[in-house]
Amino acid sequence: MLWGCISYHGVGNLVVIDGLMNGAKYVQILQENLFISAEKMRLQSDFTFQQDNDPKHRSKIALDFFAENNINVLNWPSQSPDLNVIEHVWGTLKKKYGNYHAKTKSELISKIMEIWTSFDQQYIQDLVKSIYSRCNAVIDAKGGSTKY
Repeated sequence: MLWGCISYHGVGNLVVIDGLMNGAKYVQILQENLFISAEKMRLQSDFTFQQDNDPKHRSKIALDFFAENNINVLNWPSQSPDLNVIEHVWGTLKKKYGNYHAKTKSELISKIMEIWTSFDQQYIQDLVKSIYSRCNAVIDAKGGSTKY
């Protein structure tokens, strides 16, 4: 499992997660990576963080972390389509990984990190700029399926 973040300015940290993820582990990842990533991606301190309604994202410990650190979290309606553009990044990462066969876990992680840091800036910017169109498509489809 991986955790990563992106913004209009590029990619942030990418974290390999060993074992199961729960609210406490999620907060640990945020503590160790979110602010460093925000700085790396040249975000102001008042950035808005987007995530879906996964239970660990909505856990009390995670909500407390966001409140204690004054992090704006985008409200995400339940049962809504996943419009988070990072889902496209994950798909592209898988395509770029392709049929590569790592011999060791460290080789696998190295290859994934190589791909993550090689994402084209324009690709990331185009994804971020598409959010407005994505939201309008969902509204037009009355919450139904869209091309996204």
